[in-house]
Amino acid sequence: MRLLLIEDDTALCAALAPALGDFGRPEVCHTGPEGLALLASGGYDLCILDRMLPGLDGVTLLRAARAKGVTTPVLLLTALAGPGEVVDGLDAGADDYLPKPFDTAVLQARLRALLRRSGGGAVLQAGDLRLDPAELTLTGPAGAAELSRKECALLEALRRGFLHTAQREADRLARLTGDLQLLAAGDAGALTVRPGPVAADTLCIEVYEQFYLLARAQGRRLTLQLPEAPLPPLVTDGGRLTQLLTILLQNALDHTPPGTPVELTLQPAPGRLRLRVIDHGPGIPDDRKEQVFDRFFRADASRTRKENFGLGLSVARELARGLGAALTLADTAGGGATFTVDLPA
Repeated sequence: MRLLLIEDDTALCAALAPALGDFGRPEVCHTGPEGLALLASGGYDLCILDRMLPGLDGVTLLRAARAKGVTTPVLLLTALAGPGEVVDGLDAGADDYLPKPFDTAVLQARLRALLRRSGGGAVLQAGDLRLDPAELTLTGPAGAAELSRKECALLEALRRGFLHTAQREADRLARLTGDLQLLAAGDAGALTVRPGPVAADTLCIEVYEQFYLLARAQGRRLTLQLPEAPLPPLVTDGGRLTQLLTILLQNALDHTPPGTPVELTLQPAPGRLRLRVIDHGPGIPDDRKEQVFDRFFRADASRTRKENFGLGLSVARELARGLGAALTLADTAGGGATFTVDLPA
């Protein structure tokens, strides 16, 4: 059983832990962007969602998650309990709505009801084996065995681990092939760019979601900083810009020590839109700042990770050229590297 609790009140999170014991230990986050990234990653059986969250309110978060196809049952837990707020929350995709203050017994009963309606988690099939998380049973050729919650969770985790390893290898080879094809197209002056109106803030949120879980697993704090005022649509190729930011964020995670914070920022500037990927790692010496954009160059020769082919930043520069953007590298104040993408507005 995987339960996600998105709530900015840390005291309430601590108080809820005993009441949620029957549903497993919840994964907890305290901001809207983090919550959306986790919920959209899939695999949760239940979600408890606060409405008033920093960075992204709960209703907007829920609408975005449902638009991505997330079907996890969601209970909105909030002090906003007027008829209009309840209607907005349910119409946004909530499966239930519980006003604060609340009785923990009522919360538990509502969560059980949500599990019953949803089937209590997907049945997992692998060959002749069938794992039913709702019934805590494992069925195979020799019959059925009852499992404890811990045993069931362990089997689910092992299955996810095997699938993740296979997918990672396929992604690695696909990325290498794609990088080589893109560089060849750039050399031939044939890189395809399809400009169109792009919501830059939405694009940044989506890229942030892609990397949030990876950064969290590495003990890093990945933050997203967006302007408060809405931005006019940016005319560019959204797919290519996503590729460019993906390379820069992956580079920051690959080349800084675990635990190092990384930032993605978006801000308007005169005549342009500026995106930055900022890390606080060891930085890049001045005599290597231009070399890092060369093909197959590795700033740290000791790195042996097979995922790192030394092509990423050369691809990023080619993408920037295709978008008519300037890609620059500078030192981060206090240590680290800052990659800046200046796009014509």
